[in-house]
Amino acid sequence: MWVSLWVKRKETDRTSDTLIGAIVGGVIAVVGGFGGAWFIRWRDDSRADRDREEKRMGTINVLLSELAENHTNLQLRIEAAQRTRMEVHDQAFREAQAFLALEVRPTTWEAVYKAYAQLRSQNHLYDVYSPAQSSDAYVIRREAAAAVLLQLAEAAEALRQERGRRPAK
Repeated sequence: MWVSLWVKRKETDRTSDTLIGAIVGGVIAVVGGFGGAWFIRWRDDSRADRDREEKRMGTINVLLSELAENHTNLQLRIEAAQRTRMEVHDQAFREAQAFLALEVRPTTWEAVYKAYAQLRSQNHLYDVYSPAQSSDAYVIRREAAAAVLLQLAEAAEALRQERGRRPAK
């Protein structure tokens, strides 16, 4: 009889040990699963933030280059008194408009937009003569060109300030 009780007790201990082991293992698996999922999400979020910042900086740098190109182009046309219409480089701006509207401060966006708007609508830059008078129909107005050059410089400065700023998430 004592042997029989001892065997039953041992079987009960094994069952409870197995049950406790299963519960502990399950808890560890759940905690590990949540921890692993949290870690992967954190890593993906930090990678996405890093990629977003790299794209932001790249876009700003390309726009600065394009603004400098337009500034130099206009300045050289004024100095050489060229009588042809200026070719505006605005592809980077066109491609980045929506991105910039979301990623930079509204004052920066406005400065950049105004600078490009002045370049894209050039009628105010020229005294236009009839093509019948001369094949050189466009003469740059120096005052208007000076204002455009100033806006280009202001837009470039606003973008440079954006390079050092961290955007809000």
